[in-house]
Amino acid sequence: MIEYIVKTKDSETNVVIACADDLEASFEKFRRMKEKHVIRQVSVNDWLIKEFIASAWDNYLNARGIPELSYAINEAYELVLDIVERHPVVKDGSISKRSAFILSIHSIMWPLSFGILCNLVIGNLPACFVQLRQLVETATKAFAADYLAKFRDEVFTGIEDLEAFCEQNNISLPKILEDVLPDLIGKNVAKDAANLWRALSREWVHFKGLFKRAGQLPSYVITLPTTLEVEDAEDLRELAESISRARRLLKVLYGSWFKLLEQFSPSST
Repeated sequence: MIEYIVKTKDSETNVVIACADDLEASFEKFRRMKEKHVIRQVSVNDWLIKEFIASAWDNYLNARGIPELSYAINEAYELVLDIVERHPVVKDGSISKRSAFILSIHSIMWPLSFGILCNLVIGNLPACFVQLRQLVETATKAFAADYLAKFRDEVFTGIEDLEAFCEQNNISLPKILEDVLPDLIGKNVAKDAANLWRALSREWVHFKGLFKRAGQLPSYVITLPTTLEVEDAEDLRELAESISRARRLLKVLYGSWFKLLEQFSPSST
C-alpha cells in the first residue's frame, strides 16, 4: 500500500494505491498504523536517498559472498588511488597550464574514477562502463595532445590541434592508439587499450549491446539503485577486468608522459 500526497494549485489531496484481498480491512489497518506513527510519511527525495544508502551498504556486504563483486569493488577503489597517488609531480608549476594530461587528471579522470566506484556500489553497472570508456578516451587523447603540442602553448591549443587533426584525417581513438602512439607506450599496450575502448563502446555504449543486455533483464535494468546478486557475476567480472586493463594503461601513460616532458621540456622535470 502506497500513499501519495498530490498537491494542486489551491490545496492537496491523498491518493492511496492498494493491492489486497480485503481492501476495507487493509485501509483500516493502514489508518490505525498512521495514527500510532508506525508508518511515517517521507518525501520521494528522502526515500530515494535512503534507497541509495541501503543499496550501497547491501552491495558492500554482499561483496563478501560474491567474489566477482569484491573483485570489481577492489579494482574500482584501486583505480581511484592510482589516479591520485601517481599524479605527476614536477618542479615547474606552469606545466599544468601547458599539459592536457595534467589538466585531465584534475578535472576529468579523478571525478570519473570516483563516479565508477559510486555507481558500482548502487548497482548502476551501465554507468560504470560508460564512465570507464570516457576515462580511457580522456587519458589517451590528453596524452596525444601533449605529444602533438610538445608543451609549447596553452593546454587548450594542444587539445584543439589534436581534435582538428583527427577530424581532418578521419582518425578515431583506436587509430590514435594503433598508429600514433605505439612507439611511445608500446605496441601491446596500445593494442589492448584500443580493444578495450572498442569493447566498451560495442557492449555498453552503442544501442545494440545495451539492448541485448536489457533483454536478459539483469537487476540493474529492473530498478535502480539495486542490490547486485550472483546472477550479475558475469557483468561484474567484465567490469573488474576492464578496470584492471584501464589501470595498466594509465600506469604506462603516466610513465610515458614523464618521458615526453623530459624530451620536450627538460627544464620542467
